[in-house]
Amino acid sequence: MTAPLLEVRDLEVVFRVPGESATLRRPIPKPLEVRAVAGVSLQLERGQTLGLVGESGSGKSTIAQAIMRLVDIESGSIHLDGIDLTAARGASLRELRRRIAMVHQDPFASLNPRRTIAESIREPMEVHGLRRGSRRERVLELLEMVGLDARFADRYPRQLSGGQRQRVCIARALASDPEIVILDEATASLDVSVQAQILNLLQRLQREHGLAYLFIAHDLAVVEHMSDRVMVLYLGRAMEVADRDALFVEAAAEHSTDVALAPGAAHPYTAALLSAIPPSDPLATDSRQRMVLSGDVPSPLSPPSGCVFRTRCPIAIEACAETVPPPVTVAPGHESWCIRVDEARRL
Repeated sequence: MTAPLLEVRDLEVVFRVPGESATLRRPIPKPLEVRAVAGVSLQLERGQTLGLVGESGSGKSTIAQAIMRLVDIESGSIHLDGIDLTAARGASLRELRRRIAMVHQDPFASLNPRRTIAESIREPMEVHGLRRGSRRERVLELLEMVGLDARFADRYPRQLSGGQRQRVCIARALASDPEIVILDEATASLDVSVQAQILNLLQRLQREHGLAYLFIAHDLAVVEHMSDRVMVLYLGRAMEVADRDALFVEAAAEHSTDVALAPGAAHPYTAALLSAIPPSDPLATDSRQRMVLSGDVPSPLSPPSGCVFRTRCPIAIEACAETVPPPVTVAPGHESWCIRVDEARRL
């Protein structure tokens, strides 16, 4: 068996922030720790899209930044094509970084307002020493690839619409010839019609160039449309991971006459997220029961013991507070971090 293109093992990312005494109003000697990612493992195959979903603060963007080596890693490892990214230094790290690109949520903030579009797209080639004699031709080729013509090359970001700017960001991400593109809420700030155009563009580029996507989003309908596999995160921990059709029963029914092939969610948090998806036909009678979670997300400074979701879980028992639940195999390729999987599947 060949190794996955990207493999993250037991990733831990801890942020240390200065504390303050509540009574003396002065800094305390020991910094506070925020465990933003706590033991997450994932795999991404060539040409595959892995969706990362969860509420704000669940660790999605931190995982992306750790893969890009933009934040320090407390423990764990990140392997790209079998090579340990966390141990790489110097020229070897730069070459590994060239193979991973990132598209952020806000295209305007991602582009230097003082640089032309051509200069922004050309920058990754300059950083990695690529295509020294044909960079202008490559810029025009990339613009055409994302649906923009050559006249955009000498414009500035302020002269483009939001959708056009995001197309430029995608072109810039492809400039280093990456194998993996991390899409961190890449369509969240766009209008619905423009969002659909960008999603279709991303799918076409994936088919034509064999790209692998790490797709971070809040919109589960978009995740269903884009992803091959989905990982659900909560407060820095993995809750569930499965093939898309194993979670989205309606999507599985479109591809099979046997709906029983799709077991659905096997974690209470996943079930709650899926129940919040609006029906595809707003005029149709929706037979699904909305599962509303009580309470707020706990502070990452003092997460609950055991299962971090237990304070909001409708089926939690005392045992949920004792130990962090190990992964339970629901089906091949489908795992849930819940000690009450059978009860969760009936929600």
